[in-house]
Amino acid sequence: MNIRDQIGRMSFPLVVAGGVLLVGMLSIFEWKVVATFDELQAGSLAQRSNLENIGGIEKLRIAIIDMETGVRGYLLAGDRRFLEPYERGQEAFRGQLQFMLKALGDKPRQMASMRILEQRESAWRLEYLQHMVERRARATSEREFAALRAEVATAVGKRRVDEMRGILDDMLDRESAEARAAGESLEDLLQRARHALLLSCAMLIAFAMLLTWVIFRSLLALRKHNAELIAENRARRDAEAALMHATEMQRAIFESADYAIIAIDAEGMVQAFNQAAERMFGIVADRVIGRQNLANFFLAEQLAARAREFSVELGKPVSPGPETLLLKSHLGLRNEHEWDMLRADGSTLVVQMSMAALRKDDFGVKGYVGIVHDISERRKMQRLKQEFVSTVSHELRTPLAAIMSALSLLDQGEAGDIPEPAHEFVRMAHEGSMRLAALVNDILDIDRIESPELALVPSTVALPELLAEALQHGRKQAERYAVQLHLDMPVPAASIRVDRDRLLQVLGHLLANACKFSPPGYAVRLAAGLYGSQARISVFDNGPGIPLSFRARIFDKFARADDSDTRQKGGTGLGLAISKALVARMGGRIGFESSAGLATEFYLEFPLAVE
Repeated sequence: MNIRDQIGRMSFPLVVAGGVLLVGMLSIFEWKVVATFDELQAGSLAQRSNLENIGGIEKLRIAIIDMETGVRGYLLAGDRRFLEPYERGQEAFRGQLQFMLKALGDKPRQMASMRILEQRESAWRLEYLQHMVERRARATSEREFAALRAEVATAVGKRRVDEMRGILDDMLDRESAEARAAGESLEDLLQRARHALLLSCAMLIAFAMLLTWVIFRSLLALRKHNAELIAENRARRDAEAALMHATEMQRAIFESADYAIIAIDAEGMVQAFNQAAERMFGIVADRVIGRQNLANFFLAEQLAARAREFSVELGKPVSPGPETLLLKSHLGLRNEHEWDMLRADGSTLVVQMSMAALRKDDFGVKGYVGIVHDISERRKMQRLKQEFVSTVSHELRTPLAAIMSALSLLDQGEAGDIPEPAHEFVRMAHEGSMRLAALVNDILDIDRIESPELALVPSTVALPELLAEALQHGRKQAERYAVQLHLDMPVPAASIRVDRDRLLQVLGHLLANACKFSPPGYAVRLAAGLYGSQARISVFDNGPGIPLSFRARIFDKFARADDSDTRQKGGTGLGLAISKALVARMGGRIGFESSAGLATEFYLEFPLAVE
């Protein structure tokens, strides 16, 4: 367990528990604090409203006093300047009255008092003040002035003012009481808010102490496991260095390889292009990577021809283009072929390209890697060799046929009786000429097989029918060497896609070898089995086995074991080389298993045909 896991295992439960408790309690306190502050805001607004109402009532009282004082001064002195306070008071009273009516809309009792005050003020102003002002304005004699002063002295107007003052005093008392109650409520709310904040602070302090304790434990754990951390870091650095070294080595191999390496994505677009590829195709990587499809380097007519060939071989339509190059690799089949590819200057070169798929974790394909060898010179040398071999073989066939015919006639006595010792020499010469003819035929056969012009005719072949026919063709060799042929039953009812005649040729080689090396009277067995998506055809003999020293080159041309018994069996040493080449051209694999002195199994493996 690494350090992070150690610390997490020790501290995580404590942090989670403390965090959950803190969050829960802070949520509750937050709710309470928010509610308290909402109440504080509401109480503050209410108290403010009360104070404003008190101020408004005082303004009404001042306006009434101004009106009364102004009218009284005018009545006594007769100077109209005393009416200015009256007019100001009258205007201020009306404005303030309208404001108070709106402000007291949610207080029915205050509204009722205000309506009474409005009525009393209106009656006082219309019935008394204006009436007295008009009388003073019309008065001209001392007697009228004396009457007005006497009426003022009766204090009729003062009584009405006192009534309105009484109404205002009642309203003021109610607003003052409400303001005191709001203040007391605000004080209580403030006290509760202080308690909530103190409790929240206490909780934060407790959580901080818990967190400090957890950090302290974590620091102790870090100190305790510091050596492990250093070791892990050293190991990581070593792994990174090894990875970097491997990456640099791969890059060096990629760039220093003398064959072209081309990486492409799933659509065929070039993603990597090494220096050998640049030299081979005469174009720099920057002009290819991410810009060109691999199919652009191939001849369109050759892609079309190969697409038709692969369609027949795979039993499904193949489109000319990237699919022709990639489908076999996508299906997990061997994908190695010779191609004519285009250089940047338009010239062509002959290459052998092997394509492999890069698989994802889910077994899908994320790209491909192609290995390209320039075999132009090899092709040229092969062509020269083929021309030479073909010429020599054809030139040998005509005189060899004449020699074989003459020796056959001599052996049969057509030229008359010859002495027995001479007859034996004739028979030996005839058998040698027959072996020489077989060698010439095998050389021509392997020459045709290795040529790219060899056309295979793949078809879907049922295993039971194929093995029965191969067994029938091998009976002549079995009779020649006095061995028995057996077909192991049952044969799986499966099919493979191969060239029927060429596969029968391969099985003929294997059966002939098995009969040749099995002791007379013994049995040679032919069998078939299924292994996953592969079919396996086996030929078993009862011979001496294959020497260890010979196994590595058994499929080479003209390869023969060195023991005298094998030499006496004869043969050209080309049968297994021909068989391997044919099996590879058909997409299969040939191999063997042998125990010295006991028996040998040669087997062929092919993918099962797709339904």
